[in-house]
Amino acid sequence: MNVVTARHAGDSIQMQAGVVRLAGLLLLAAIGFGILVRAVPVLSADFPLNDGGLFAVMSRDLRDNGFLLPATTSYNGGEIPFGYPPLGLYLNALIGPLFGTDGASLRVLPLLITCLTIPAFWFMVRGWFSPATAAVATLAWAVIPRSWMWQVGGGGLTRSLGMLFAFLAVGATIRLLETPQRRWWILAPLCAGLTALSHLESAAFVGATLGVAWLVHHRSLASLRTLAVVALLAAVVASPWIVAIVAQHGLTPLTAAGGSRAAFMNIALAILVSLRWTAEPFVEVGAILGIIGLGIAVATGRWWLPLWIVAIFFALPGGAATYAMVPWALLIALAVSKLVELATPRRALTIGAVLLVVALASSLWARYEYLNPLSTVSPAQRAAMTWAGDNTPTDATFLVVTGSYWPIDATAEWFPTLSNRRSANTVQGKEFTSSQAWEHAVFASGSLDECVTGTAQCLVDWGTQWNIGYDYVFIPRGRTAGVEGDACCDSLALALSTDDRFHRVAELEGAWVFEPLSKNTSPR
Repeated sequence: MNVVTARHAGDSIQMQAGVVRLAGLLLLAAIGFGILVRAVPVLSADFPLNDGGLFAVMSRDLRDNGFLLPATTSYNGGEIPFGYPPLGLYLNALIGPLFGTDGASLRVLPLLITCLTIPAFWFMVRGWFSPATAAVATLAWAVIPRSWMWQVGGGGLTRSLGMLFAFLAVGATIRLLETPQRRWWILAPLCAGLTALSHLESAAFVGATLGVAWLVHHRSLASLRTLAVVALLAAVVASPWIVAIVAQHGLTPLTAAGGSRAAFMNIALAILVSLRWTAEPFVEVGAILGIIGLGIAVATGRWWLPLWIVAIFFALPGGAATYAMVPWALLIALAVSKLVELATPRRALTIGAVLLVVALASSLWARYEYLNPLSTVSPAQRAAMTWAGDNTPTDATFLVVTGSYWPIDATAEWFPTLSNRRSANTVQGKEFTSSQAWEHAVFASGSLDECVTGTAQCLVDWGTQWNIGYDYVFIPRGRTAGVEGDACCDSLALALSTDDRFHRVAELEGAWVFEPLSKNTSPR
């Protein structure tokens, strides 16, 4: 009997060791494939993907001000409060000179940081399910486009840094609630504070996640006190920035930023109901598996997973789809675990390999979809922006017409940085002025897109409708993000060239530049 018992014990140990090895291999695969899908679009470009122009200027502003927070940033006219969480900006200001320019560092730093979020994700979720299931979730999260595509652009500097510290903060706080050791008392509030210093949406994710964790798993007065102390200590970590902002501007930049994101709520709820936010360009393997996992979660009493998704969409509607990929990856892992359980070992291996290949292909193909944040400003367009700065008055205001949806309008976002001239229709940065100014900029930008295939009268009417003045019109040549085809605005350029209310100042390789001759097109 003892021999039989020992044999069973040995088999159990071998099985556990096999599970640990499998989890380790899956984690290595998650890190390796996650780095691959992130690096390919970044290293294929010679300039930061999507946005980052605002952060390049703010980084320079920090250096010029002796690394003290200035009252405003010089970006796009110098009227925007320097209200952005500054940790990533300080990092870029320090490291940027090593790359030659702040723009060059914004190509590399977000990639490096977002690769670090993969093991941070594992640290956060590894105690919630079996090691193998947690590793599958990490692999799913690492390769599905939505989890990384907004993190690798130039503006991903702050988004990826906030996500990194958010994962560490949640993981450390959950461990603190379970085993209140000194290391977790140090790490939890420190990472939570650094999250707030990196990105406000990331801080909202931490709050929503810990709120659900308390409600479902740690509902006690002692746990609530622990969370309150962590929040208080995190506020202390972030207090130098908060005090500096309040001293210069009051609470306006912070409340304005929160109000601007709340305007996304209707869109966020529509995305939530659709259950399609993985951003997979063709076969939506992640979306399908997530829906299957959702059914499994509800059937097995894991209702905290759908509750967590809903909490994320209400807490941070602007970035909800990206952060909802965290619980969604866990749902995918539940579905994969069930498929493996129902199949023979050989079939399970085949199923896993096919799913991984399709997911990788989908992720690598994401940059070829026209509506994505993985495009960049072409060298010719960048040269045209520099020309505009060298050949127009220093106080000139441009209307940058691209046809791109503003979050992926790399041309309009980088124009003020590369030309050192003001763009009348660039949205970025307006969220820290006031929610009204931000909404006005967003709606005006959307309205301007209608003029891409319009006439000169469209631009005249647009300026009057939105009470926005401009001295020049900058129309890029070639492809712009979110616009199908290789030329976004040829028809508008032709219309302005044949209209006596506009004078063609330059026809460059990367853009046309026009000047309105009638003062009616430039209301002041």
